[in-house]
Amino acid sequence: MCTFWASRFLVWAAVAILYLPAKTAGWGWDTIASPVTTANLLDVKLVNETHGWAVGNEDTILRTVDGGQTWNAGRSGTFLNSQLAIWHAVEFESLIAGWIVGNLGQVLQTSDGGLRWEAVTIPAFDPRPTLYDVESLSIGTAIVVGSSGTIIKTADGGATWQVLNSRVQGPLYTVAFLSGNTGWAAGGLGDKILHTIDGGASWALQTAAGVSWTNTYQLFFERSRGIGWAVGDSGGVLRTSNGGVTWDVRPSCTTRTLRSIVVDIESRFGFTVADRGVVCWSTDAGMKFSTKIEEVGYSLQSVAAGDTFEPVISVGERGTIVKWTSTPPPPPPSPPTGP
Repeated sequence: MCTFWASRFLVWAAVAILYLPAKTAGWGWDTIASPVTTANLLDVKLVNETHGWAVGNEDTILRTVDGGQTWNAGRSGTFLNSQLAIWHAVEFESLIAGWIVGNLGQVLQTSDGGLRWEAVTIPAFDPRPTLYDVESLSIGTAIVVGSSGTIIKTADGGATWQVLNSRVQGPLYTVAFLSGNTGWAAGGLGDKILHTIDGGASWALQTAAGVSWTNTYQLFFERSRGIGWAVGDSGGVLRTSNGGVTWDVRPSCTTRTLRSIVVDIESRFGFTVADRGVVCWSTDAGMKFSTKIEEVGYSLQSVAAGDTFEPVISVGERGTIVKWTSTPPPPPPSPPTGP
């Protein structure tokens, strides 16, 4: 691992993002005002019920330590011009060890809970790929995917990287693993999903029957159960219940592009978020997402949940951060009886 320019400390803004409830009914998405940034936010990751991260355009890196009630903003300092820095994904393998990936082949790594981010040297590419997603397989081991079929892997905390042969030329927007060996990657491949059973050393193409869309933007797995989902263009939702052997198209509430998904089998709740602020809701453990909750404003790019599905937070355009309020509204009053 090497440090870009020098080892730089991430300086957090003193101004916190204030949590301002937009509703009083206690059921729905509450807007979190964001005076710190108006940059587009592209990904959010919650490590547990309290700690989380969001990243996006203009070298934006946000951190919460109170379940999304407040957020602090900082920058990596790895770009001379912060306007050029676009961070597409953030991943934490523990409270202290994490990764961020973005444009121009940039990878950041932290081993102190994000107090300091160090730029990591990856193999030379011409042109440099845009890196769209990162998945941690274990402490120090991660796989990154990106444009032009790029897949790279480190097993030593980013000190060295191996270029893996994806066998495709299209962009890969998402990667997810069930275990250290078994995983999937998807992107602008139409009805095809890449599959590996040897930790990424080799990849094979699977066909997802019934897929009519071009781009898949996120894969999400309940690792302990072998159940997974994929979302993409035209409101497309795929589900697997057999560890990715087969995939079935499931109903959704919209024909707009779905960007992200999160599901909790125990509570049976799930959400997908889409362009123009559309949110689709599942109450049957992700069998269908046919209920449209509301439109929350700007387009949403990512959704994530903490432990026990609390909290659930989504991020998107112009610094948008919304948080799900899970207390259901009281039942309507009973109609009057008698004369």
